[in-house]
Amino acid sequence: MTNPDPTDYAALIRAVTPNSERKHPEWLDPGQQLCSPKYGQGEVISWVGNTLIVKYPGHSIPVLYKNWQQAVEKSEIAPGDLPTTPESSSEAEENGTHQVQPTSFSQVSAAEIAAIPQPKFRAIALDLASNLSAVRITPPASGSLYAIPRDLPWALQNALRGLGIEELYSHQINALDCLRQGCDLSIVTPTASGKTL
Repeated sequence: MTNPDPTDYAALIRAVTPNSERKHPEWLDPGQQLCSPKYGQGEVISWVGNTLIVKYPGHSIPVLYKNWQQAVEKSEIAPGDLPTTPESSSEAEENGTHQVQPTSFSQVSAAEIAAIPQPKFRAIALDLASNLSAVRITPPASGSLYAIPRDLPWALQNALRGLGIEELYSHQINALDCLRQGCDLSIVTPTASGKTL
């Protein structure tokens, strides 16, 4: 039986990290909010040894603070409950309290999502809209087609033709050649280009 919920990697990391005496302030515990002048409002994801891992909206990769004490001393991070009332630039410089306002992660408009031609992909994008940073639609391109190799077993040739496949793409022919030479291979081509076949 498979679990439909996504794996909580942070929980796994916490589970294998030995419990020890607290070495950091409570506001740096996993799940706590903090703020950064560089990244804005963020959430502590976990610790790996002494490395602090923080997720900031708008950044797909978590930020690692290998020396969290130095990050605190240099005011790279601070407790998340600090005031975020906008100040003028001059006031912020005078007070030394300039902070980046929290930003919404999504940078994708409803029109960009509506332009996704495949309904299934559009539905996925709608479900994940608040976490999307971009939508890029790659237009279809015709590939180079070649006749099915005559040295393939007849049963395979007939099965392909039975599926309506009369030709193979160039990367499929190249993959076949690599396999015949005993090589390992990895095919990187766009969606619906026949990688599985």
